[in-house]
Amino acid sequence: MADAKLRALERRFSDEGDLAAGRELAASLRRAGAPVCGPLLAADVRPGLSFASELPLGVHVLTGDDEVRWLGNTPRPNPLQVPEHRAWWVQPLRSEAEHLRRAVEALRAQGIPGLAVGGRGANGLIPPLPMHLETLRLQRRVVGRGELDFADADPPLVVPNLTRLSLDGAGSVEVDPGEALTEVALSGAEQACRELVERFAGRGLPLTRLDLRAFRELDLGEAAWARLPALRELRVETGVFGCPVEAELAHLER
Repeated sequence: MADAKLRALERRFSDEGDLAAGRELAASLRRAGAPVCGPLLAADVRPGLSFASELPLGVHVLTGDDEVRWLGNTPRPNPLQVPEHRAWWVQPLRSEAEHLRRAVEALRAQGIPGLAVGGRGANGLIPPLPMHLETLRLQRRVVGRGELDFADADPPLVVPNLTRLSLDGAGSVEVDPGEALTEVALSGAEQACRELVERFAGRGLPLTRLDLRAFRELDLGEAAWARLPALRELRVETGVFGCPVEAELAHLER
């Protein structure tokens, strides 16, 4: 697509809120191998597809209406039908590390764009993840009556094309995203969550959505909020804010 048409689509999306233009722009950028991130990610609704696997995987989708749905488990007699979506991911249903390794191999082989690990996920080190991964959801694993955080020896998870990160147990695993990270949900130790948001803000990542519903408040200070100019939605325990909740969040009005 010519640069002039791309610029026209960008103007229609950013200035007029034209979601159809946003979807067309996102599709064009993806065909060109460019990242889709920042406010444009909210308009990026992708066509449905069929998915089949011989591995024991749970399959989830984030719909265009921002609803998380469980679609079913594999293997199954017929392929699962993934509807139009903003994101979809798989989660290993067996706890052995070998099943996580095989699931990560499937991500690479089948181009699966998202992975969830935790709860009934793997016990052991998380293997290196494929570079194309866009959605990563990590939860602390439960063993018996207690919690088992991700191993301290886990190397950083390098995911350069990550756009969505959900991390339950911030500080228990290190995630190294690229420059496209746009939507983040955090829970765990307050200090670890604060440090992680401050690190993302310091890198100038294009965060538009920050989900901190595990906290009534998380005081980051004016300097950190000022480094998140793209932020459009902040979720805390008391609600969802698309407008200022503190003076330093005045840019949320835009």
